Amino acid sequence: MLAPILQPYADSMDEADGKSEDSPALSQALAAAAGKLREGNEDALARALGGLARKLDDLAGYLERRDPRRVAEDVERFARRHPELFLGSMFAVGLVAGRFLRASRRHLEQVEKREARRSGRPPRRSPVGSYPREG
Repeated sequence: MLAPILQPYADSMDEADGKSEDSPALSQALAAAAGKLREGNEDALARALGGLARKLDDLAGYLERRDPRRVAEDVERFARRHPELFLGSMFAVGLVAGRFLRASRRHLEQVEKREARRSGRPPRRSPVGSYPREG
């Protein structure tokens, strides 16, 4: 449902190599998706995405203003005060990162196949996750 809305922004982030100064592109994508959802009368999801976009902007600003050592100290302090929230968030980040990496690999494989077809050479096989099937 959101993939067609977010795809142009994902493509622009790929071109920018995911640099920190490009993080507004993601928040803009989320804000645009929230606007589309509001048009489709999906107010609850639109509010959630709008809030996520604002929080992402806040986080990007925080990371730009602080030096890495101070960020690490803040994270450590938070983890000590709220270990259950820290572990839960790290679990959620891990799930999201895993999903993102799997989707990125599939996208890369599709691009390589397309380019191989265009150039007439056989596609190369990715060593990651390409085990021969049995039976």
